[in-house]
Amino acid sequence: MSSSISLERFFALVDANWRSLVVKGPKITSYLFGHIKHIRDSIPRGAWHKQMLQEYGHQDRLMTTDTKALQHVLTNTMVYQKPEEIRYSLGDLLGHGLLFAEGQDHKRQRRIMNPAFGTMHIKEMTKVFVDKSNELRNALSLLSPPGAVPSAGAADEWVPVEMLAYLSCTTLDIIGMAGFNYSFGALKTLVSKTAKKSPSATTISEVKQEVINHGEEDVESDETDAEHHDPLSSALARTIDSTNGGFAFLLLLKMYIPLFRLINFDRRSRLIRKSRVIINQIGKSIVKDRKSAIAEENESGLDRRGGARDLLTLLIKANLTDNGEGKTGDRKLSDEEVMNQIPTFFLAGHETTSTSTAWTLVSLACNPAVQDKLRTEILEVPTDHPTMEQLNSLSYLDMVIRESLRYHSVVTGTVRVASQEDVIPFEKPFEDKNGNLRSELRCVESLYISLLRADI
Repeated sequence: MSSSISLERFFALVDANWRSLVVKGPKITSYLFGHIKHIRDSIPRGAWHKQMLQEYGHQDRLMTTDTKALQHVLTNTMVYQKPEEIRYSLGDLLGHGLLFAEGQDHKRQRRIMNPAFGTMHIKEMTKVFVDKSNELRNALSLLSPPGAVPSAGAADEWVPVEMLAYLSCTTLDIIGMAGFNYSFGALKTLVSKTAKKSPSATTISEVKQEVINHGEEDVESDETDAEHHDPLSSALARTIDSTNGGFAFLLLLKMYIPLFRLINFDRRSRLIRKSRVIINQIGKSIVKDRKSAIAEENESGLDRRGGARDLLTLLIKANLTDNGEGKTGDRKLSDEEVMNQIPTFFLAGHETTSTSTAWTLVSLACNPAVQDKLRTEILEVPTDHPTMEQLNSLSYLDMVIRESLRYHSVVTGTVRVASQEDVIPFEKPFEDKNGNLRSELRCVESLYISLLRADI
């Protein structure tokens, strides 16, 4: 059955590409792997895509940065969805959470989760963000002698610091508290470890490995020493880290040929399986505790604004509120779907945020005038614990962050596949292989569409 489905999808893709050859593109170098080798080996990342856009503008797998086309594809979610192989990879890694869901299922999850991401709730989490930022500042201040102010020319007075390691631990703590009211204590652990050696000697890879190793020690010995990372942080880190390590041929086969998914004894599969068991065990415990706390709150008539205000608690509250609506019971999330949001929150709020912040610091270091102007604006805030209103009033900070997110995009592109025929409009006309200008393109079913950052 799996093989027949694979063959059916293969011929559908071939047919879609053949029927869409009105657009100019590069020659096929491999009928099995397409251009994936060029994409994988391009340095810097995205260089091959940029070259193809400069030479052709588009490909057989339609590749576009046209803003009108991007908007059309991304807003028509019932027509353009993530390819099945991408959904398999996401589901295998994170479970069937929001990033995995498509169509009506995605709409249902989004509708139930939306209240947890309301402006008021995000505002209430400001304290978590600020407290952890101050904790990071205090940790960094310990790395240099009290009152030391190095001069611009005295390079030997500066203390080199692996900032990504500190930022990664900070964002891990933040997503733990803001996401599901769970304390990882990662920054505190990092500070205690770096106190024993040079701060520049602690790299981000060492931090990741330490989180994984300590988590495994905790699982095996049931230790609860505060100096150790807990099993959940270990399992989450192990899951995300399983995506690293270069091009995995077996993973590619599993993504495109379902029959190979029966192979589950390879290292990556064993790593993810072990991590998922831990995540599910702790996730069930967290969800159960949150439900009990909410039930006690409702029975006692306490102020609904009291208690935990993390995203997971708010999601469970919204889910319970929605429980009585509808006739089929499909308006609520199952406990498994709720638990699947934990690794989703972790992925969305941990390394993406730390990496973006690190690149922002790089840009500021390369642009001293911008750095000085930003510092002047921030120093005008009269407190170390600013409110959301005070943070929103920092217009230059907002511009710096937005420009950094644009220029140093963590996700430079995504891919969608058409589930039916459609017409994609373009803001800027393009020239087809016959030399004719077109302002729209008839999209056939099963056509892959690569959506790239508009300024790539």
